[in-house]
Amino acid sequence: MRNLILALFVVVLAGCSFQPSKPEITHKYDEFVGMEAATVGPFEISRGISWDISRGTQRTGEKAGESVFLLTLLRNGAVDTVGSSGWKYLDNNTMDLIVDGNSHQVGRGDHDGRAQRAGAGGVYVVEQVTYTLDADDLRVLTGGVDVLRGRIGRTEFELNDVQLEALNRFVETEVMPYAAL
Repeated sequence: MRNLILALFVVVLAGCSFQPSKPEITHKYDEFVGMEAATVGPFEISRGISWDISRGTQRTGEKAGESVFLLTLLRNGAVDTVGSSGWKYLDNNTMDLIVDGNSHQVGRGDHDGRAQRAGAGGVYVVEQVTYTLDADDLRVLTGGVDVLRGRIGRTEFELNDVQLEALNRFVETEVMPYAAL
């Protein structure tokens, strides 16, 4: 009986382990503003924390052909400590990367968020931090990345092989043709 309980406990723990989903590339066109967007993600870091990279290219008007690249971090979660504001990335959202052994600082992002009441009087927080990627940021991602580790505030992460393949495909098809590198 004891072995059965132990086996059940192991099965439950295995089911609770974090397994990131496979990032996908999506395309959208907003005819009202003449903007084409391509996004790869989500790159799940842990439960409730993920990021994606987007390219927006203006297709009409005087800025036709210009592109902007954004990396957006999203966090959904309950406030974990009593008395805490719940904002994990409000004051500490600097992004640092190590790409194939080379260090690169993306810098601070623009923070936005909202808090709402959850059941039993708890508070649920949604945070979004957006980083505008410049040519230097994009350049470190070109040429095929083998290892990408990063830190946003105090949260560290490393992309797995499936995530790296999606990132490399996005850089090849959605960054290289549009970015002035």
